[in-house]
Amino acid sequence: MSRRLSTIYWTTLAAAGLLIAACSPPQKTTIDVYVASSLAEAFETIEADYEEQNQQVDVRLNVAGSSTLLRQIEAGASPDVFAPADIEIFDRLTNEPTSPVEPFVTNTLTLVVPTGTKTKNITTISDVTNPEILVARCAAGVPCGAVTDKFLQANAIQLVETSEHLNVGQVVEHVAAGEADAGFVYRTDAKRTSDRTREIKLQNPPVVTPAIAAMSDEPEASLFAEYMISDSAQDTFANFGFGRPEE
Repeated sequence: MSRRLSTIYWTTLAAAGLLIAACSPPQKTTIDVYVASSLAEAFETIEADYEEQNQQVDVRLNVAGSSTLLRQIEAGASPDVFAPADIEIFDRLTNEPTSPVEPFVTNTLTLVVPTGTKTKNITTISDVTNPEILVARCAAGVPCGAVTDKFLQANAIQLVETSEHLNVGQVVEHVAAGEADAGFVYRTDAKRTSDRTREIKLQNPPVVTPAIAAMSDEPEASLFAEYMISDSAQDTFANFGFGRPEE
């Protein structure tokens, strides 16, 4: 090959390489978000909205009960963002967040019963003390279990027949399927399953405050955490029945 042809060849090859590079999609930054099951549906909507607005970011959700997520982190898992169902979960972390812990919504305890033929005669909170009533609830170490205990103790209510579950999603599904006669869940769960459950509102119910923080030095993690208090995210949370922290 002559020197002139060689120059043309390598120049063309380099130009083709630049063209391929220019046409290639930009590299995306993946952020792993550990999110409580009670927040899952809202976060799935927010994930889609956020990725639409920030196409350089791929958000991956890991959904489980807050205590389960905490155990995963303590066992060595490395999320970029952590969003448990209650801000108090952060007090149990041995790993320090890399951004401020930000409360971003509130949720309220309530009682649900199944609808249809599976409904027993439960009209007030006192009915759950009947030994013939099976009450589903979260385990004590889970945020929804902690607020359930808080409510029961404050009102001197003693449950007789109970089934305990790892997260509030399991509780509401047991009730909706008629596998439990009643269940203590969050207001958002009652709204989500309103076609299969009926809510019995509690007097002076306890409120939980989910919070979020970045757990890695990835800049996109902090930006995603900050997005939770944006008007767009807050509108989404409101549609799912969450309140604002200042409410």
